[in-house]
Amino acid sequence: MADTEDRKLVAVFQQVADFVGESLLWRPLHQQHTNRIWRSVFRHPKLVLRVNANTGRAFGVSRSLERQVLEAVQPYPWGPKVLHNDVENGWCLLQDHGPTLADLDDGTAQAQAKAIRRELLGALSDMQCCRNIPAFNYANLLELYAARLLQVNKRAQWSQFARLKQLIETFGQDRLALVHHDLHPGNICWDAEKSKLTIIDWEYAGVGNGWLDLAQLIKSQLLEIRDIVELPLLQSLQESIIQDRLELADEVNGLLESLWIAVRDNN
Repeated sequence: MADTEDRKLVAVFQQVADFVGESLLWRPLHQQHTNRIWRSVFRHPKLVLRVNANTGRAFGVSRSLERQVLEAVQPYPWGPKVLHNDVENGWCLLQDHGPTLADLDDGTAQAQAKAIRRELLGALSDMQCCRNIPAFNYANLLELYAARLLQVNKRAQWSQFARLKQLIETFGQDRLALVHHDLHPGNICWDAEKSKLTIIDWEYAGVGNGWLDLAQLIKSQLLEIRDIVELPLLQSLQESIIQDRLELADEVNGLLESLWIAVRDNN
């Protein structure tokens, strides 16, 4: 298996070299992530290369939907700048957008908090007005989870699955928006010099339940309820309804994460 992965990686590096017109040196980054991530060395501007994980490890990812989402967000200042997305050969080449919010030291994060909040709210406002992107198929995701739970015999997770299904049906088509579905600090890059925010890692994105990203950002303490009440998605809603929906969305996020960890292939 290791030899196969090494051969694939060598082939990808050569394909990237052919695309950019030069051979590059790469330093591995974030190898605890689902995909293998590399940053170019001795090159300006730096590039980031993502080598896609297999479908077992990247459970539930639709590369075709991700490609459509990435194409749709290119014009926005918060969209990652994709140089080439080779779905067939399993790699994606992007500009390096710098450190993530998870990488910032406490002092920098506090000093930049107001600017980060402003840019994040601007991105959310844009995302809540996006309608030219295919829907995220929650029913299909539930089917994938059910089949995988049966395959790996994870009986303890069936109650979580049943609750997740109930919650998704409860939300229905309420407050649709472009949803990232994994909008934690490690997927938000911040260029402090330019006050520029970039959202990365759109593997699970699509038009779906707009409450989910909001709940995750509030749980991460990047935003507060008072920050989001004027967003297009929430205008005219009472604060009590907003609070109730955010609590349910937070539960959905937790169940999705728990089930994903339980069924994914760690090899």
